[in-house]
Amino acid sequence: MAAGLCLIIAALSLIAYNRYDESRAQKASENILAQLDMSVTESKDENEIPDYILNPHMEMPTRTVDGNEYIGILKIKSIGLTLPVISQCDNSKLKIAPCRYSGSAYLNNMIIAGHDYVSHLGHMFDLEAGDKITFTDTDNNVFNYEVTEIGYLYSNQTEEMLAEGSWDLTLFTCTYSGRQRLTIRARLIGQ
Repeated sequence: MAAGLCLIIAALSLIAYNRYDESRAQKASENILAQLDMSVTESKDENEIPDYILNPHMEMPTRTVDGNEYIGILKIKSIGLTLPVISQCDNSKLKIAPCRYSGSAYLNNMIIAGHDYVSHLGHMFDLEAGDKITFTDTDNNVFNYEVTEIGYLYSNQTEEMLAEGSWDLTLFTCTYSGRQRLTIRARLIGQ
């Protein structure tokens, strides 16, 4: 009976920690988003050719907020999602905001990873083919995508995640079990 009680307490503690961690991540993302929104609203000359078109292999520009470099803002209107995207991916950064796993919006091969927090990519499970995704880089270049594929990969299927296909953007997050990754593939539909 004592062992059962200990297991219940451990489970409740884990649930409480996860809720705390998610709440902290939501507040951090909201704070960062507010700071990025101020820096991304600079007006652009509509006749000017963006640098990334002239040089698609260029590094994506970043803005530093609280010691992390951000490459832009991800918006998915159908699930009410607006989040900053960190330039480089690691476990500590994923607790703040989704991160670029690899690639570039300029080369049409960007992959973004994020936790399945409700305030982060947790509602990606509600996406359907045809849903729209917008990514705005820190130079205010807008990339519009449409969801084309929804699938699952195991965590050891790195090659499949990085494989090139008929998509220009990939988003992925863990499933609730943690064994698989929900993978959303999208194609560029305009800029």
